[in-house]
Amino acid sequence: MAQPVAYLNGQWISAAEAAVSVNDLGFLLGATVAERLRTFGGKLFRLEQHLQRLERSLAIVGISLHQSMSELGEVATELARRNHALLAAGDDLNLSLFVTPGIAGANSPTVGMHTAPLPFGTWADEYDRGVPLVVSSVRHLPPDCLPPELKCRSRMHYYLADREA
Repeated sequence: MAQPVAYLNGQWISAAEAAVSVNDLGFLLGATVAERLRTFGGKLFRLEQHLQRLERSLAIVGISLHQSMSELGEVATELARRNHALLAAGDDLNLSLFVTPGIAGANSPTVGMHTAPLPFGTWADEYDRGVPLVVSSVRHLPPDCLPPELKCRSRMHYYLADREA
């Protein structure tokens, strides 16, 4: 049976084998710029807008890529095409695109993309019944800590709020 693929540093690999070095600054410091997209009918939604935001975020953190945004868009489209073909009819994907500075001093950013099925079946009851609301004491970082236009992977406040709830 065919397995999902991922894209990491210019290579197509099995999603199960995708890994970032423990010495990567994205892992060590959480220095990761990210975009998350979804598909509708297998087609990526608002890909150009996501790539524009990615480009702005990369400029903010000073990461220069060896690929153009257009090339990343082509990779994302191909990844969605390959992995969407593995889904049941009517299912869709989310696609995560991330960039880290890579290993300190190497001047070689890590660029990765992977997908996961959107779990519509597990959400169906929540649409019918609703979900409980909890207001957490954990707050979002204020805008003077990180530029508000920076889309990064740091979501510790999400994690802590979910644990509190």
